[in-house]
Amino acid sequence: MGGGVVRSFFSFDESLYQGYTIQTGSGSEVDTAAFIVPGQERNQWSGSVSLTSPTYRYFTATMSLGWGRTPLFREATAGNSRQISGTIDLRPTGSLRAAVQVSRLTLHRQRDGSRFSSETIPRLKVEYQVTRSLFLRFVGQYAARARKQLMDESGNRILVNGELDEGSTSNEFRMDWLFSYRPIPGTLVYLGYGSTLEEPGNFSFRDLRRTADGFFGKISYVFRL
Repeated sequence: MGGGVVRSFFSFDESLYQGYTIQTGSGSEVDTAAFIVPGQERNQWSGSVSLTSPTYRYFTATMSLGWGRTPLFREATAGNSRQISGTIDLRPTGSLRAAVQVSRLTLHRQRDGSRFSSETIPRLKVEYQVTRSLFLRFVGQYAARARKQLMDESGNRILVNGELDEGSTSNEFRMDWLFSYRPIPGTLVYLGYGSTLEEPGNFSFRDLRRTADGFFGKISYVFRL
């Protein structure tokens, strides 16, 4: 078991917000005004707690919690963060290993408690030692991210380069495969493939669209003189 407490401070770099303005008024009275970058924030306290199980024969588990004050740099406001993550390392046999990890992060605006953004990332890694010379690995990760519309400290909508910011969402699924072959000492072959897919709805797995592919290979050989 472990934990900690941190006290910090931060300032916003005004040059990063040069294209920002705010929307004022409503209806036919809508107008824009200059975006005021807040001053330095002090006494930003945060804490964390982690728990780790004993190392059993077939598994080990870890869980961590984090919370505290944090800057929301995208809109230059103060916020609160909440984070939880857990990992289970599985060793069902001497040749098979797996690690399952899930993390969840949410950011809320300090002024009214409204949610600013969220991030949920589950990850799976499986390794299989087929023989002494043959090794396989798979890593799959899904990242679901969502961010609300930008607002200043008074709750006014923010325009970036003259356009109202409408927030953003992304749901990305990444897979990586690795094949490793070592027939004799000094000779090693690596072959791998990775792909990235995206979909409009989070964790639906119905409308996945491929956005990137990648192959790689490596062959090494030690010459003996």
